[in-house]
Amino acid sequence: MADQVDRVAELEAELEAARKVIDTLIGRVERQFHADEPNQVAVIKAFANLESVVEQRTRELSESQARYRALYDHSPDMLLTVDDNGRITAANQTSQAGLGQMCAPGNRVSALFTEDSQPAVAEALSSTFEPGDGFEVELSDGRIAFMVAAKIPGFSGATQVGLRDITARRELVAQLSHARRLAALGHLAAGVAHEINNPLSVLQLGVEYLLNPTADQDVPAQLQVIHDHSLRIARIVQNLQSFAHPRSDEREIFPIEDVVRSAIDVAGIPAPVDIVTDINPQLNIKADRGRVEQVLVNLLNNASAALGGSGEVRIEADENDGFASIRVQDNGPGIAEDLLDHIFTPFVSGRVRRGSGLGLAIVWSIVREHGGSIRATNRSTGGAEFEFTIPLGRADQATPRGVVTEVLRPAGHRRFLVVDDEVELLEVIAAFITMRGNHQVVTAPTAEAALEILGTDSAFDAVLTDIRLPGMEGPEFLKVLERDYPGLAVRTVLMSGFFNKGASTRYLQKPFGHKALWDALTEAIARGGRQ
Repeated sequence: MADQVDRVAELEAELEAARKVIDTLIGRVERQFHADEPNQVAVIKAFANLESVVEQRTRELSESQARYRALYDHSPDMLLTVDDNGRITAANQTSQAGLGQMCAPGNRVSALFTEDSQPAVAEALSSTFEPGDGFEVELSDGRIAFMVAAKIPGFSGATQVGLRDITARRELVAQLSHARRLAALGHLAAGVAHEINNPLSVLQLGVEYLLNPTADQDVPAQLQVIHDHSLRIARIVQNLQSFAHPRSDEREIFPIEDVVRSAIDVAGIPAPVDIVTDINPQLNIKADRGRVEQVLVNLLNNASAALGGSGEVRIEADENDGFASIRVQDNGPGIAEDLLDHIFTPFVSGRVRRGSGLGLAIVWSIVREHGGSIRATNRSTGGAEFEFTIPLGRADQATPRGVVTEVLRPAGHRRFLVVDDEVELLEVIAAFITMRGNHQVVTAPTAEAALEILGTDSAFDAVLTDIRLPGMEGPEFLKVLERDYPGLAVRTVLMSGFFNKGASTRYLQKPFGHKALWDALTEAIARGGRQ
C-alpha cells in the first residue's frame, strides 16, 4: 500500500515536472509568435496588395482589349488576319460589311481578288515579302483597293492584311484629270484660234479684195500676201503636231559648236544684237542635229525679241555629269515672275514677241525627247537664262555628214494615180501635175476605187494616196499594193495631215506646196528605178 502511495507521489511529481516543461514550452511559443507577428502582417498585406494589382491589371487589360476590338472593328479599313495557308482567321466588322461572307473565317483570301491581282497578293502574304508602301489591287467585285500586309509579331504564321477601298477616290482623280485636260484643251483651243484667226482674216480680206477687181489693183502683191499667211497657218499647225506628236529623230554624234554656229546663221539676228559664244570645241553630243538646231534657233529668236533690237546674247556650253549643259543668256528685262512656272506652256508668252506662241513649248518637247531637261531663270545681273541638257557623245563615234544627191526629175510622159476623198484637192493636184508637162493623172476618191482601176490598168509611174480614207485606209491600201503590185508599192507616196512617224515609205506632210509635191513624186519614181 505504502509502495502504491509512494508510486502515486512519484507520478504526481513527474506530472508536475511535465506541466512545468509544457508551460515553459508554451511560453517560448507565445514569445516566438509575438516576435514573428509583424512579418506575418507584412506578408498578409503584400498578398492583399498583389491581389489589388492583379485585379487592376486585369481590368486594364480587359479595357485595352475592348478598345482594340472597337478600333479593329470600326476601322475605316477592311482588316483581315490570314494564316500561312492563305485562309482567313479573323475579319473586322468593316470587312464583314464590305465583303460579306467572302471574308468568313476559313475562306481563302485569294477569292477576294481578281485573277490579275492574285499574284501580287500571294507575294505580299509570302514569308519573303518585304513590307513596303502597299499597292493597288482589284477586288473580285470590280472595286479598287489599296492593300498593305505585314506579319504579326509574336503570332507564328499570322499576317495582318489591310484593304482600303479607293474606288471613289480613283473616280474623283479621273474626273479631276478630265477637268484639267478640258481646261488645258480650252486654253490650247483659245490660243490656236487667236493665232490662226489673224492670218485667216488677212486671207479672207485679201480674197474679197481680189473678187472685186479695180483698175489699180496690185494682184501679184496681194496674192503674195495671201500665200505668206497661208504658210503661216501651215507653220502653226505643224508646230502643234510637233508638240503633240514628236517625230522620230535620227541621232548622230557631232560637236555642239557646229550646231550652235548653224543656229546663229539660221536665226539671222540683226547686227545691233551682239552674240557671244563660250563653247568647248571638243564637246560632242548625241542628238538629232536638226532638232537641236531648232531648239537653239527658238531660244535665240526669243532672246533677240526680248532685247528689242540691241543688247547681248551669250551662248555657253560645258560638260555636266554625262550631259552637255547649254545656256542661252540675254541682258534684257527678264521674265515676269508669275510666268516662270508656265513659260513652256503653249501660248504663254514670257516676253514681248511675235510668233505662234508654241516656240518654247516645242523647245521643251524636243529636249525631253532627247532625255534632257530645260529650265528658265532670271539672272541676278539682269536678263533671262535658258539652260538645257543633251546627252554627250564620244568624238570617235562622230557621224560623218552624208552627201546630198540631186533628185531626178520626171521626164517625158508620166502617169500618176492620186487617191483622196477631198475632190477639190484631187482637182488641184491633177491641174498642177498636168501643168508641169505632158503627164496624165487618174484620180480615185477611195482605195477600193483605186484598186478597181489597177485591176484593168496598172501602168502608173507613181501613186499618191491619202492616209485617212473612207473604208480602206492608206496603210492597208499600201499593203495590198505590196502584195499584188510590189513594183508600184515602192513608188507610192502617202500624204497626210498627221505627223510623219518615221515609216519607211515616203510621207508628204499636208499642207504642201508645188515644190514639195513635185519632189515627192520625183523621188518616188527614182526610188522605183524609173528614169
